[in-house]
Amino acid sequence: MPSALSYPGVYIEEISSGVRTITGVATSITAFVGRAARGPVDAEAESPVIINSYGDFERQFGGLDPLYPMGYAVRDFYLNGGAQAAIVRLNKATEGKPAKAAIALANLPLEAATAGGWGNQLRVRVDSNVSSDIATSFGLAVGDLFNLTVRDMASGTQESFLNLSVKESPRRADRVLKAGSSLLRVASSLTLPATAVPAAHLDPDAGKTVWSRTSPPPASPRPTRPSTARHWTTTRTWATPTRRPASTR
Repeated sequence: MPSALSYPGVYIEEISSGVRTITGVATSITAFVGRAARGPVDAEAESPVIINSYGDFERQFGGLDPLYPMGYAVRDFYLNGGAQAAIVRLNKATEGKPAKAAIALANLPLEAATAGGWGNQLRVRVDSNVSSDIATSFGLAVGDLFNLTVRDMASGTQESFLNLSVKESPRRADRVLKAGSSLLRVASSLTLPATAVPAAHLDPDAGKTVWSRTSPPPASPRPTRPSTARHWTTTRTWATPTRRPASTR
């Protein structure tokens, strides 16, 4: 606003040049878009995933693998002082095959938490060593509860979830797995709450672990025993396998 001139003399008036101060921003944040062995894909609500260390990347998207160069880029970013990164995983499913590996467990169909062939290595086991006190506190019968254990046979990662139920309760299986599992989800084909509980698997034979096969897999397709005759349940529907990049000559 001009100054009021009340008497003769020299007046100085500063006029803004219109230049705005540039606000400093962090330069140690970047985004990575590419393929990874596992983890949420770009179309899912969890994407992009914000990570604060390379350890976060390994836990959610897998370790270093020549098939997935993005992992090396993320590692080098943190080796050079990076602080935070946004990860967007790309994945292309093969036509006619599901994006996520499915586990055919009676009364509780399951699927891998994220897309990719990594889910083909998941094994699931159900047991009935539940807590009667917890069943009473939920207003359920002991037979309404079950324990669920899932193991990634490739990495050795194992998760256990105790006192789950398919009935309405604080331990309803779909909610617990979504909140606490990095490996497994209840398949969308199952509507919960439900009434039928998955049957417990048998105890392992002498000298076997619960993850051991009782016999070699058959060489040709043949009728299989129901899941209650196994020590664990494997994937029955295979997800899209990882494609190797074409070689250049």
